[in-house]
Amino acid sequence: MKQVWTIFRKDARHHWPEIVVSIALLAVYAWKDTYDWKHPVRLTTYILTELWSPSLVPLSWLLLITRGIHGESLVGNRQFWITRPYDWRKLASAKILFTLTFINLPLFAMQVSLLAIAGFRPMAYLPQLLWIQVLWILALFVGIAALAAVTANLVQMLLAIFLLVLYVICIATLMEVISKPNSPSLDWRLGILILGTFVAVLFLQYSRRKTIVSRSLIIGLFGLLGLVPWLTPKQTFDVEEYPLAHDPFPARFSLLPRQPPKQSNSAPYNDTVVMRFPLSAVGVTSGSFLEVNEILVTLTNALGLRWDSDWLSQAALYFPDQNSAEVSFQLKRKLFDRFKTGPVNAHVVVAFTHYADRDTLQFVVPGNRFFLPSLATCLVPEKPYWGQLKCRVPPRRPTVVLISSKFDASTCPQSSEYLPGRASLVGHTLLRFGTFVPSIIPFTDLGIYLSGSDESGNSYSHPGICPGTPLALSHPAEIGRNRVEVDFENLSLAEYEAGTRKQ
Repeated sequence: MKQVWTIFRKDARHHWPEIVVSIALLAVYAWKDTYDWKHPVRLTTYILTELWSPSLVPLSWLLLITRGIHGESLVGNRQFWITRPYDWRKLASAKILFTLTFINLPLFAMQVSLLAIAGFRPMAYLPQLLWIQVLWILALFVGIAALAAVTANLVQMLLAIFLLVLYVICIATLMEVISKPNSPSLDWRLGILILGTFVAVLFLQYSRRKTIVSRSLIIGLFGLLGLVPWLTPKQTFDVEEYPLAHDPFPARFSLLPRQPPKQSNSAPYNDTVVMRFPLSAVGVTSGSFLEVNEILVTLTNALGLRWDSDWLSQAALYFPDQNSAEVSFQLKRKLFDRFKTGPVNAHVVVAFTHYADRDTLQFVVPGNRFFLPSLATCLVPEKPYWGQLKCRVPPRRPTVVLISSKFDASTCPQSSEYLPGRASLVGHTLLRFGTFVPSIIPFTDLGIYLSGSDESGNSYSHPGICPGTPLALSHPAEIGRNRVEVDFENLSLAEYEAGTRKQ
């Protein structure tokens, strides 16, 4: 332990400028993030905050880890430390202690401080904060250490980083050129392979200094990673998770009529036409609601022309008292022009999740800054951002939250576009939270908007959430997942172009 402490103190003395810069950049990042969240963006603060790059903090960590490892270079066989009675296990332990002390500890302290400033009890989130430190170590620090272990100096390290960035750009460009959209997510097997390779490199370098073998392992790893998008099957929607619904159906879907377009056509976007189908879902039981997750559309006409879409993500919500909403898809302009010349039949497969609305809490927004119960700390931004909430969600949060509010209950100043005919509508937003990813700031920033649909499927933005606006918060529980297939005949696609109705 004495040798570990001696090496640690030596590194702290030699690399104090890098340590000071790293901690200072972390402090500036924390101040910037807190200031930006509490204050509207103005020109003076924009110059001071927005032009400051958040990537400077990870770059300072990269420099600090690299300099610490290069203090006892592992490349070659003429290093000064080899002649000393250094035990490689103690040397490696000293480098780990150096990283934990001057990177993880300041990061942990900063995150604790930010939680306290935001009004949360930091100790209530201690497991999550510690897990964030572990994720940073596994996702970034081990990889940086492995690259530093196979480079002799900072110049070689920068060259290795440059080649790595160039490699990523080339792979991404090649995938785009050959239209290979499959970019597989980093599942646990791939993660273990990457982490295991980096750990093996560190072990080989510290115990044996096998630089050629270690470099070969890293090159082989990235060569294999470059092949993964072509070797893995394309990720598609898992329709098996949504079995075909049988009677009694959770809801019966039908297509609502639309008025003829007031414009000759909709504005194309990248030579595509956006189509919107207003669907009605009748039969949603009280105390529950449906969320449409994916749709699959097949179009045919009398001339035998046929078009099939891929599974398309949607986010339409259906409630017992609000059973109309829109789903959308896109067509190439040339194909749309061929379909719109005559009647079209549409076969639509709707995959949806059925929720039970539970644990509803009635809440009135008390002021411009407040706590949203069991969820987040929020504020109502200054104009011109009336109508939305800016919230910060801590590391531990519910999986699904539904927020609702009546249009006529809004206490925000009404815009000129607000129509009294929308007063009876209810605005909703369904929030879903996944696994918390490594972050410098211990929050997930969230903008909360509410929207509702009328009986024709027209979607409207809620007038806004301001002090005094009542909200309903609930924690829905999933009942099940299903899909239904519906057919709509003799349609005129021109009537369903986006932008043909006044919103």
